[in-house]
Amino acid sequence: MPSICSRWLLWLYSNTLKRKPFIGNFAVAILTGLSILVVDALFFPHHSLIWIYALFAFFMTLIREIVKDMEDLKGDNTFGCRTLPIVWGIRRTKGVIFGILLLFVTLVLTLNRAYTQLPLYYYILFLFIPLSLLAFWLLRADMKRDFTWLSTFCKLILVLGIFSMAFV
Repeated sequence: MPSICSRWLLWLYSNTLKRKPFIGNFAVAILTGLSILVVDALFFPHHSLIWIYALFAFFMTLIREIVKDMEDLKGDNTFGCRTLPIVWGIRRTKGVIFGILLLFVTLVLTLNRAYTQLPLYYYILFLFIPLSLLAFWLLRADMKRDFTWLSTFCKLILVLGIFSMAFV
């Protein structure tokens, strides 16, 4: 059943959602987060650390998808897509990303404090330093190559997150 729902959502995304502001980004991020939660459902029912990694995958994918929309602004505009940067502009879209980053960090810290209680240095090393660099570079980004770099850096943060699993 989940496979049918995932395929349907992927089809809907490719045909409709990717041309709409935020909803397409959100759909891709949901699918990414859900792919991590499948591990929780199959092997470790209700393990809070898996939920933190699912949130990590969801939020980093959401941020990366929005950054990619800023990178592809001209092409999306040419093809009539209505992405966040086209509808709201780059400046307001950056504000959305900063809000998402703040919500992400707050949720991770809250879940860690309530359930997992990993040492704070773990989050500083693997999450807060990279996210701080991302926020700093996002503030300064204004050209396509800047957004290309940020998209690549988001991938690096995702790889760091996967790498961090070895230390938990």
